[in-house]
Amino acid sequence: MDVVYVGRSGNVFKTFPAHRHGYWEIILNIQGKGTMTVEGQRCGFEPGDIAVIPPGIGHQKDSGDGFSDMCMFIRDFRPVGKEGFRILQDDSDGTVRHLMEMAGKFSGGDSIYEHAILNVIGDLLYQVLVLFYINNQQKDLRLEGLMELMQNNLDNAQFDLSAAIEASGYCKGYFRKIFKDFYGEPPVEYFQKMRINYAKSLLSQYGHSRSVKDVANSSGFKDPLYFSRVFKKLEGISPREYVAQQRLHDSGLIVMDTPEEFRKTFE
Repeated sequence: MDVVYVGRSGNVFKTFPAHRHGYWEIILNIQGKGTMTVEGQRCGFEPGDIAVIPPGIGHQKDSGDGFSDMCMFIRDFRPVGKEGFRILQDDSDGTVRHLMEMAGKFSGGDSIYEHAILNVIGDLLYQVLVLFYINNQQKDLRLEGLMELMQNNLDNAQFDLSAAIEASGYCKGYFRKIFKDFYGEPPVEYFQKMRINYAKSLLSQYGHSRSVKDVANSSGFKDPLYFSRVFKKLEGISPREYVAQQRLHDSGLIVMDTPEEFRKTFE
């Protein structure tokens, strides 16, 4: 994940008019109850609710007594589950709140190490939200088992995903169908994106001190040329270009279509 900005509302708002952003926005409601409207879809919110909002999706919040929240803008987040927009609930330990507060401590720093830490927190946040989503769905232990295998073998070029699917007890075609229904894409594509996201974390942290070949090997790719092709196909740029642009975030994508009187919230 590439975390662009972390912020917290400095005021208690009764309304935040409809607006949209150019990055994924993760919103954690801290205080107050009310209604969130996303592309015409209305849903209630309360403290601890988490909204996952894709780029370009209009949204607003309204509360009779007022609300405050925390937010993270992430350039290359992915849908949690099959759909883009999603509402989840933080757990009783406040795991997401702790992650966002930790991210806030490192946001805005100029050090490549601070930026690398932010990206690791973004990766962890995504995995936590996926876990929350899975726990709220009808569980299939075989799906969860495969997800755990994939997560534990991101750096293992010898890992055979097809063999792991066969070992699940499902026929391959049916397993791919239920996996896609649950996660939004087939297991091979999903696993490839997991590996590329892991590679991006390594490039963010070690890109100036480790070769592309080394990062490819550490991300489960035997062939660095194939790794570079897959990386460019998914990200639109090469691994070296990704390293070069790490600090080049467009702040205009954060405040796009944000009401002028509220822009100071993001400054």
